[in-house]
Amino acid sequence: LSTLLDNSKLTDKQIQDRLMKVKNNLEKSAEYDADFHYLVAQACHNDLLIQIYDTFAKAYYGNMKTIVRKMGTSFARKCHKDVLNAIINHDEEKAREIMRVHINETIKQVQQN
Repeated sequence: LSTLLDNSKLTDKQIQDRLMKVKNNLEKSAEYDADFHYLVAQACHNDLLIQIYDTFAKAYYGNMKTIVRKMGTSFARKCHKDVLNAIINHDEEKAREIMRVHINETIKQVQQN
């Protein structure tokens, strides 16, 4: 995960701003949410996950819109901010745990609604 910022042409501040400024825009929120997860997969050099994203990108983005519509953006924004801070601090274990909580809670919320 710590390679995310090293491989990005964006500064830390630009990444944070991009991920946090889509508060009331469903389309952009879903797009940025999906992009965030894709960037993390790339940073982890997880070729299988990258291939899955690439193969199912259209469906994934569509599902992300449904998730954002159901859950809103505040939980994801907080998790993404926390993951990004862990990445910036090179704390891979913390980033991994936050993502685990984020994904599990999202699954739980989607199944309940």
